[in-house]
Amino acid sequence: SMMSDFALHLSGMHKDLVDEEDLLKKIQQAVDAVFRNDSPPQVQGVSICYDFSDVKEEVEAMKDRFVQRMDLDVKKKAGQFHQSEKQAEYALREQVEKDRLKAQRWFSPGSQERLRSTGEFFVIFKLRQDKVRAWKEREALSRELQGLAD
Repeated sequence: SMMSDFALHLSGMHKDLVDEEDLLKKIQQAVDAVFRNDSPPQVQGVSICYDFSDVKEEVEAMKDRFVQRMDLDVKKKAGQFHQSEKQAEYALREQVEKDRLKAQRWFSPGSQERLRSTGEFFVIFKLRQDKVRAWKEREALSRELQGLAD
């Protein structure tokens, strides 16, 4: 099985919805409301599609530095690391740590740097048949989720 067997794609939602726990709760409430006379499908999680467009170049640079650091680790394990690379390694590790802290701020509640979503999400159901049941009721679910839409 694949994730797509358990996930539904939502789009057109508010771009400020980036609190996974709150979003999960609201989506489960909408599902419960649609299936009130039947056992409702269980929402297992929500995957937020973040909008990285404002930090795209920064993300690319971070990925490059992270890969360079991993390459150094491989060289060390293989015994191919030279002492002459020690200073560069230290600087790279320091920058990768700064990158990690910056990326953490992108996802931290209350941070001025917190990323917004694209307005798209994947709702992951516990069971495949729950996803199918939710898909069949997509119009009713859409109405219940109206308050979360842009």
